[in-house]
Amino acid sequence: MNYDINLSKIYLSCRRGMLELDILLINFLKHEYNNMDEALLKKFNLLLNESDKDLHNWLIKKGKLENLNLSIIVDKINKFSEE
Repeated sequence: MNYDINLSKIYLSCRRGMLELDILLINFLKHEYNNMDEALLKKFNLLLNESDKDLHNWLIKKGKLENLNLSIIVDKINKFSEE
């Protein structure tokens, strides 16, 4: 895969201030990176620019995500975490 987004930079962005987010995001990246196309990877990278509080709320399904562009990747992460 020759995406513009550098895997090591994404991995570092997955390291958050909250252990639960670190585990979820890093595991998702490790298991799903090869299955994501460039568009989805860009959405994942955009998601990582959000605050820890928002990410946590979206990923435990307590907060409403209004950005439909990001809802696709949030849904994928939530499905992954349920497996």
